[in-house]
Amino acid sequence: MKRPLIPIVICYALGLLAAHYEILALRSILILCGLSFVFFLAAVIAGKRVPATILALGLFLLLGFIMLYPDTPAALLQSNIIKYAGSQRVNVEGVIDSTPTVTDVRTRLYVTVTNIHERERSYALTGRVLLSIKSLSTRFHYGDRIRFFCSPRLPRNFQNPGGFDYVRYLAYRGIAATSFLEDDRGIITIRTGEGSRFLLFVERMRDRIRDELNATLPSPSRDVLKALIIGEQDTIPDSIRAQFSRLGLSHLLSISGLHVSMFALLSYVLLMALFRAYHRTLLYVNAFKLALFFSIFPVLLYCFIAGLIIPALRSAIMVICYLVALLLGRREDLLHTLFLAAFMILVCMPASLFDLSFQLSFSAVLAIIILVPRWLALIPEKEPDPFEKRNLFLERCRRMFRDSLLSSAAAIMGTAPLVAMTFHYFSFLGFVTNIIMIPFVTFLIVPLALLAAGVLFISPDLSVLLFSAAGTLTDVCLNCTAAWSRLPGGDIRLSTPRLWEVAAFYTLVLSFSYCVKKKLMRYFIIAVCSLVLIEAGLYRYDRQGRGTLNVTFLDVGAGDCALVEFPGGHTMLIDGGGFMDESIDMGATVIAPFLYYRGIRRVDFLVLSHPHKDHAGGLPYIAENFKVQELWLNGERGFFESYQRLIKAAENNDIAKVVCSQQSAQKTVDGVLIDFLSPVRGAINSSGSSQSDTNNNSLVMKLTFGRVSVLFCGDILQEREQGLIARRAPLAATVIKAPHHGGVNTSSAEFIKSVSPEVAVFSCRSYGTLTLPNPEVLAEYKRAGAKIFQTDKHGAIQVETDGRGYRVVTDKEMK
Repeated sequence: MKRPLIPIVICYALGLLAAHYEILALRSILILCGLSFVFFLAAVIAGKRVPATILALGLFLLLGFIMLYPDTPAALLQSNIIKYAGSQRVNVEGVIDSTPTVTDVRTRLYVTVTNIHERERSYALTGRVLLSIKSLSTRFHYGDRIRFFCSPRLPRNFQNPGGFDYVRYLAYRGIAATSFLEDDRGIITIRTGEGSRFLLFVERMRDRIRDELNATLPSPSRDVLKALIIGEQDTIPDSIRAQFSRLGLSHLLSISGLHVSMFALLSYVLLMALFRAYHRTLLYVNAFKLALFFSIFPVLLYCFIAGLIIPALRSAIMVICYLVALLLGRREDLLHTLFLAAFMILVCMPASLFDLSFQLSFSAVLAIIILVPRWLALIPEKEPDPFEKRNLFLERCRRMFRDSLLSSAAAIMGTAPLVAMTFHYFSFLGFVTNIIMIPFVTFLIVPLALLAAGVLFISPDLSVLLFSAAGTLTDVCLNCTAAWSRLPGGDIRLSTPRLWEVAAFYTLVLSFSYCVKKKLMRYFIIAVCSLVLIEAGLYRYDRQGRGTLNVTFLDVGAGDCALVEFPGGHTMLIDGGGFMDESIDMGATVIAPFLYYRGIRRVDFLVLSHPHKDHAGGLPYIAENFKVQELWLNGERGFFESYQRLIKAAENNDIAKVVCSQQSAQKTVDGVLIDFLSPVRGAINSSGSSQSDTNNNSLVMKLTFGRVSVLFCGDILQEREQGLIARRAPLAATVIKAPHHGGVNTSSAEFIKSVSPEVAVFSCRSYGTLTLPNPEVLAEYKRAGAKIFQTDKHGAIQVETDGRGYRVVTDKEMK
């Protein structure tokens, strides 16, 4: 076998996937592993090469499962700290095992728990806890042993199709529980300096660099440089991330294989120049191999300055594998070198397979290795005239531009499906911006910043000048990206691609590369046309609707959010969830991924039932990033950030604002009747008044399709319920979204009787000592014969109706 590592890595990766999706139990895998090993030995002894090879690959598959299993959520449930998860406060002692993450809204400490203390005794425990602190007055470091009171909690996902698996994300980082503190007054530092002496030295060095950047440069240039030098990306403003994403330059904001490889290349060029300056050394040593060997050390130094974070380590392994291959004379077999680096990374860090940075780096390099040589072969080369006077410098520049353009195009093609699945866009400007910005960042900004970081420990004054120069170059980069990102048509928004679409895309790219000069080209054109027609048909089908009314109540924690898909293809989003501290954008992290998963890029009607943070939090992002026609409001103004941002987005994107109330006329959308039952009138008091008044001013709507109706109650309380009953409002409905998350002082027996629901949906999540829905409210609905569904238990809940009957589907059934 010419490249044995390729099938080995593929089988090993399949084993990691099997563990990721928990296809089998660990006991079954161990039994299979033992049997396979016995049969493998028998095949080797018998001289059966083919069966032995198949069994060996099977063993690597099983090895992949075993390597990842300790990091899976199922395995972490065996941590001792898990039994203390709940509402009780415990006294925890542990050691901060990695660099704390500091942002504008909170600080995160990663603590390896060693003990739980009670009044009379202490218990030795194992487990890793993520401690989030809202307000921090003390600076914590790696190696600090601390004690604090907290309420450990098991991590939870928002259970919606297409959502981010936060539980597994934490599990792959060894985190078994999370906790939250308002401030650090209750944290006691017992002692400092525990942990590896080498890592403590690295952390002190990083602290010095971080402090110097904070003192020398303003934001956002210092935030970008911190990301490029010491790998801290959390302080980069969202606006900077957005403009880099639109230009296909997101990879430049983090330490990746690109930065490390370019830094290694620059080190190699400088070393070769040094050897040429002392040309006598060329008589005694192989300058090429010596320069390659010494280029390894700047790569390792870059890793140390970055704090030995996992992305930097992965990048260093890939680059060092390539340098070693060149040292061993394996220059031509880049594909084998890439798979060797991937195998080493996945053996040392199995969870890297599911890390986006690894996926993007590997797919980009793989695409360059496979596609660029084929594309170069398609470009006709003019035979050089030996008597023609040529400008060698211009020819070299032309080749460099050609190779850069082709490499950029190959990398974009190789990563396009991953970018579409994760960020839901495709950048047309990326083909050009990468050619300009990659050399600018990797050959100028990064080396200059790293030089400044190194000089800091020798000459602080010179370091300030170098950091200032790097900051100036960073400002130039940011100004350019800001200007380019405003160009119209630079990118397109995409829904989450289906698996067959990803396979078809890669097949077409490979087919074009290998068939363009052959008679098979006509079949390629037919395949492209067929794919375009299929996609156009699917898009038209989605726009026309499925002929049914679908209402999906999303799991947004303790808030409210519901997506309505009308029979004719129109869409409506009612409320957008949100957190009281507005630290997490519910629209970007929860709602938009679900919309992309459903193939929705247009929301015709955006509805805010009332201006509270747990209803408005996710709507601004939707108004800013989706095509929205109308924004329906109850007329009450809000004075918090997400509401102001929503109104500004509506004004900037020409979204018509419509105030709805009982006086509004009945609307019809795709045959669905929409009645407005409350409030009595629009332009009501501002939300600076009491919480109860704002809740009672909620927009109450009833959607009716044939014999099936859905009642959205917002957060109205019993006072407003009695008013609706007194006015004899048409409350009867098949499905009710229970008022105010099923809390106390809602859903009176008389109100439930007036509605007579068959299904009651509670958008809720208990927190602290508050239990939602209230047990008495649940009992009332059960006595009325309603079937109960809760987003905290069932995840997203979808009601689908054709106007005659209906069915209710939960999150697990939708996936």
